[in-house]
Amino acid sequence: MLKAEQKLIQWGERHLLIIFFILVSVCGFFARYYLRDFSSTDANCCLLPWYDTIRDGGGLNALKEQVGNYNIMYQTLIALMTYLPIPKLYAYKCLSGLFDYALAAACGIGVYRLATDQRAEKALFCYTLVLFSPIVLLNSAVWAQCDSIYCFFIVAAFVCLFREHYGLSLFLLGLAFTFKLQAVFALPFFLLFWFMKKRFSILNFLLVPAALLLSAVPAAIYGRANAFSDVFGIYLTQADTYSDIYLNYPSFWCLIASADSADGYELFKNTAMILTVVILISFAVMWIREKIVPNMKNALYMLFILSYTCVLFLPAMHERYGFLYEVLAIMILFVNKKTQALCPLLIGLSLFTYSEFLFSAEIPLTALAVVNCMVYVGYVILLTKDMRAESTALTSEA
Repeated sequence: MLKAEQKLIQWGERHLLIIFFILVSVCGFFARYYLRDFSSTDANCCLLPWYDTIRDGGGLNALKEQVGNYNIMYQTLIALMTYLPIPKLYAYKCLSGLFDYALAAACGIGVYRLATDQRAEKALFCYTLVLFSPIVLLNSAVWAQCDSIYCFFIVAAFVCLFREHYGLSLFLLGLAFTFKLQAVFALPFFLLFWFMKKRFSILNFLLVPAALLLSAVPAAIYGRANAFSDVFGIYLTQADTYSDIYLNYPSFWCLIASADSADGYELFKNTAMILTVVILISFAVMWIREKIVPNMKNALYMLFILSYTCVLFLPAMHERYGFLYEVLAIMILFVNKKTQALCPLLIGLSLFTYSEFLFSAEIPLTALAVVNCMVYVGYVILLTKDMRAESTALTSEA
């Protein structure tokens, strides 16, 4: 072997993780690049017409009126995209793809702070798994959806909690709300963390609506008369959009009611919301009474369980609404190996529902709901047991 080869190999060994990171990132780009031309029903019926309306309305000048049913922040980004010299479908996918990388990086940073050994390796492999998760890949590169954006801000907010940047954390949570109402699935955790940790004032939660109001500033500048009320009104309108007890998501209600039955929705919707609140409160009371220590590991479990509970039991849930807890499940893999059997099942459930919407595959939704409920119960049992053990160990050390 030549000396030059030996030096090259030695250099590669010293910088192996950096090389792997670069290769994974480049491969992530090409994986998305080759999916760039697929146009989903959502893109054809909503995203692309919105783009045309905003472009024809003068880009940023179109902010004076509401276009589509997403909030003002996303409309602002679409307006900025209309100035780019790239096809409109690619613009959407580039935006979401950038946040795929940001989300993967945020998850990797979270795992780095959570891990007790091989921190860099675990962080890098978490980054890789999130970037190449079939759900993340299909959501942005195929569907052209933006779930990675609001989830990035939630994960970033979670990490900031444990750097004691409480104001920044809640502002980031507010930014998540500026993109998707589904950020509300994380709100029960943040309220519980405030109650259990007692490190910051509840007034910090005012930063959440402050972020929403701030997102309305561009629209106000360009002449929207009701910009600051619209950021809240848009979500109130969204909440009344659907009248199905579930929408292509294998929720608990698949076991009871028919998806296309308006009577089923009217009959169960209020009960479903009350039941969800009761389950959330029950978890909170149980963890408080058992004196579960809200360190970063236990808090990750709490955020996962509470967000999963919301999607599983609330009415009118879509298949993409599980995006947050599916990403959190990947992070949990690196702190609890006992979830290795459950995580693929969790991702697989969403793959079925994604394939039904994107590729018209036929799926047995009721059977998937049974599996989903079993996976949920499995996670609750495993994570609760680990939280108790973690808290006992920490109390003994103290």
